[in-house]
Amino acid sequence: MGDLNALINGIIEEAKAEAARIKSEAEGRAAVILDEAKRAAAERRREIVRAGDQEATERRRRIEITSELDQKRDLLTAKGRVIDEAVALALQKLYNLPQDQKAALFSASMLESVESGAEEIRPAAADKALLEKILPKVNSALQAKGLSGQLRLGPVEPGIQGGFIIVGGHFQADNSIESMMLSIKNDLIPEVAKVLFA
Repeated sequence: MGDLNALINGIIEEAKAEAARIKSEAEGRAAVILDEAKRAAAERRREIVRAGDQEATERRRRIEITSELDQKRDLLTAKGRVIDEAVALALQKLYNLPQDQKAALFSASMLESVESGAEEIRPAAADKALLEKILPKVNSALQAKGLSGQLRLGPVEPGIQGGFIIVGGHFQADNSIESMMLSIKNDLIPEVAKVLFA
């Protein structure tokens, strides 16, 4: 019986020693796993911080670009308004040209635009009297060029504020002051911008 107890005690001691060894190994593995987990968590935290910093930098860069574009757009809009005001002022000056200058402008425009010299001139209401006055001189000039010289005044053209429309057999020429301004506006805008913003 003594041998049996010794054998049992030996087995128990071996089992305790084995359990202690297994526990020690498990604690060692757990410590390694915990250490690796801490390192991985720290690295993940650094990656998140780096990504956050990059995202913040990118967001800041996008905000700066957007702000800069908004400022440029606002500046262009303001310049556009000033240019539009300058063009509107130039248009008003054309409407209000002295009669002799307006007569010269209209005469030259008619001489360039007619084909046969027998077209109809449809005036703006504001310029009807002036066109009636210069029409005989223009017709004489057309006859001197070998054309019929039979331009005639037609009804008032309601769609224009100044100038006239020439209506021929198969064409129509817009010689309104508005049209004249539109034809020079694209050339005028860069010059106006230079004067205003240089």
